[in-house]
Amino acid sequence: MTSIPIAPEGLAPRPVVCIGAVHWDMVVHASRQILPDTSTPGRLTQGPGGVATNVARAVKKLGATTHLIGAVGDDPAGRALEDLLAAEHISSHLLHLSGAMTGHYLALHNPDGSLPAACIDDQLLAAIDPAAFAAKMKECQADRLANICFLDANLSAAQAEAILGTIDPETMVAADAVSAAKAPRLAPHLPHIGLLFLNRAEAIALTGLREDVDISSLIKALHDKGSHAVALTDGAHGLWLGESRGEILHFSPPSVAVTDVTGAGDALIAGMLSALNRGHPLAASGTCGLAAAALTLQATGAAPDSLTWEAVSPTT
Repeated sequence: MTSIPIAPEGLAPRPVVCIGAVHWDMVVHASRQILPDTSTPGRLTQGPGGVATNVARAVKKLGATTHLIGAVGDDPAGRALEDLLAAEHISSHLLHLSGAMTGHYLALHNPDGSLPAACIDDQLLAAIDPAAFAAKMKECQADRLANICFLDANLSAAQAEAILGTIDPETMVAADAVSAAKAPRLAPHLPHIGLLFLNRAEAIALTGLREDVDISSLIKALHDKGSHAVALTDGAHGLWLGESRGEILHFSPPSVAVTDVTGAGDALIAGMLSALNRGHPLAASGTCGLAAAALTLQATGAAPDSLTWEAVSPTT
């Protein structure tokens, strides 16, 4: 698979394939601080979620044709997801598991946008045969049009292996570690991943280094394990980008009023992939990703209408 950059700058964006979690999100915005052992007044919103889904929706808003591979159950949430994705003109290639419930995510937000609690039920994804995902990926690559394939670590190591075995060598592979618990699933596949997205805790889980290790040592350890390029976030401390045998770049996040943290990390991924897909170098893609994340933090939902290429382009 290719590393980066992946296209001459100025080209129209080519299709992007996203593979992984397809969830029904239920997000609560409380009108006062959430306390244990009591109910709190709030406003509930519902809609598509899951890392791969959030990235696919955001990439589409940023101007590229997008394909989404995942799995849903035969329940109202699964049917609603298919309808909503179709309305957003995302080409969904969803596997259906009879008698199963679509993955659900519940998040509780305080008035300041912080996230005191969240729960996820993603048992459905684990039940899908890896070969079924590989077959869907082959469908998407029939015409070899995809420029980028993005997958998330909600997929099992076996599912990721089956998918990676079908990807054209000219297609760039990007992946997100998702969580410290799931990040190790990517360990055997790091040499095949052109751009790895993860946070500090996930990097420590992948490398086995001490929690107080410095960022440059973390990125070097990931390169030693086969990663070509790394995009590492550390909360309010910002974003670090490092390519194998290259310098490590640091970007400070813009200061914004936070409305909802849901999907901000996924928007950063979408912004960076969209920039790379248009031929911008890695450094410029970091600026684009942070702009996309900032817009998402200020809105409700993982792919707000404010998310446009004109709003995040590194050349505007």
